[in-house]
Amino acid sequence: MAAGGDAGHIWNEIVNTDFLDQLASQLKADKTAACRRAIERILAMLKKRCEEGKYENSTEAELDLRRFVGEQGTCQKSLTKKAGRDEAGMY
Repeated sequence: MAAGGDAGHIWNEIVNTDFLDQLASQLKADKTAACRRAIERILAMLKKRCEEGKYENSTEAELDLRRFVGEQGTCQKSLTKKAGRDEAGMY
């Protein structure tokens, strides 16, 4: 099990930052300035978590980024305005 932990740690240092930056850029598209700033704060928090080895793989980090953005009050209005292509699957 220790080897799996080491592999996760290596993944966090090498891959995660670029992957999260790309996803955050996609999530910021067509959002308000307040939402984009919130995404930047969330991104910084998740990068720190990755450096601390909190995630085993990119899927866990991606899910957390999407979840935190979805829960962010300044971003919720941006999501619901997009009827027909709502990322939360509400419409």
